Amino acid sequence: MCLDFANTLDWRTSDEPQELIPDYAAFLTWSGRRGTLTDQAIASLRSLAAREPRGAETVMVEALGLRAEIWKIADSLRGYHSADVALVNQMLASLPAQPSLLKHGDAYAYELNGRELKDVNSLAITTP
Repeated sequence: MCLDFANTLDWRTSDEPQELIPDYAAFLTWSGRRGTLTDQAIASLRSLAAREPRGAETVMVEALGLRAEIWKIADSLRGYHSADVALVNQMLASLPAQPSLLKHGDAYAYELNGRELKDVNSLAITTP
């Protein structure tokens, strides 16, 4: 999941990288396609983001920063170098407790209540 999230910036090393999750709504859609959020959680988070657009923008800035860190870590490890995980650990420490998993079709999704815009960020770094 972490690498899938890191790869949501296509052609990263080119002159024209392509952003695959340009906003919070796209992030929710991506999370739904990955099967990490239930339809109910997505609907709740979409509604919350519509009421708190600045909050959703802030979450996206954090999410894209996290994505860049995940990419740096993966790139370091790919080159057999040590990775600086301090920022990821800092973000993990600020997250709420991990939600329960629910059976969702043939897979499992996190049981999120859709009350926190940041819920979607925790999925990017904690999903097995």
